[in-house]
Amino acid sequence: MIDLEPIGERIIVKKDEVPDKIGRIHVPGNTREIEATEGVVVAKGVDCSFVSIGTIILFARYSGSPIKDRCDETNLLVMNESDILAIIEKPANKKDN
Repeated sequence: MIDLEPIGERIIVKKDEVPDKIGRIHVPGNTREIEATEGVVVAKGVDCSFVSIGTIILFARYSGSPIKDRCDETNLLVMNESDILAIIEKPANKKDN
């Protein structure tokens, strides 16, 4: 559970991890260092209009400011809602969080 609340139109995103294996193919270390550009919205500010918590998004490679969640040391990004390039998948329930 995240203990941060973004302000205004900011969102907090948990980035997808780049796996060390895809099927039976080993992904080399230098390839894994490429930043993931997909993630899931884990918190949003009150002024966010088109994303909900749980929305999977696509964002630019160097968007946002990296932070660590104090509870479980998860790597997160704080970014503006305007940094979202595309919505990949909306959460199953339409209730806005």
